[in-house]
Amino acid sequence: MRFDVFIYQKSIKRDMEEVFEKLNNHVNIEYLDDEIMMIKIDLDVDETLIDLDMVHASIVTDFGVDTTMIYLKENVYNFISKAFITKWIKTLPCKVFDIVDILIVLAKNNFERLILKRHLVNYLGQETINTILMIAKKNMNLSVAAKKLYLHRNSLNYRIDKIYQLTDIDVKTFRGLRALVSVLE
Repeated sequence: MRFDVFIYQKSIKRDMEEVFEKLNNHVNIEYLDDEIMMIKIDLDVDETLIDLDMVHASIVTDFGVDTTMIYLKENVYNFISKAFITKWIKTLPCKVFDIVDILIVLAKNNFERLILKRHLVNYLGQETINTILMIAKKNMNLSVAAKKLYLHRNSLNYRIDKIYQLTDIDVKTFRGLRALVSVLE
């Protein structure tokens, strides 16, 4: 599994390469411009992603510079582009973001929300979008949502698992459902 970590600083410090190279042996570092670097981290099946909140706090403390980090699984590029991320990372506050945080923030911008919505509908399909909206409409009560969608509960669970596989967003959590609904409505 591969994660991409985008790091934005007003002036990227080359010492940051060392930080990530020491944390994981399977890193590939790429400079997108003078202010943004992208670190590709390949994880084995049994490995977990490093605690980026801790790394972020260490970077801010040790280097004394505001840093914004976004980490994404490689599958999210099917509905959100790297160019989109690199455009918006410079406007985000100094903290660590995941795909859910990004969707919530970008949904506040009407133009970007419409672009994201179009990409999500094309990627997931209207039936899946209707499933997400029904789960939200029924206050995350999956049994009631399944009945309204004329599905067996196991079929709804299968769709939910598929959404997670495709987007890395868990619609069984309020936070994940909120992120998708904020883009789709």
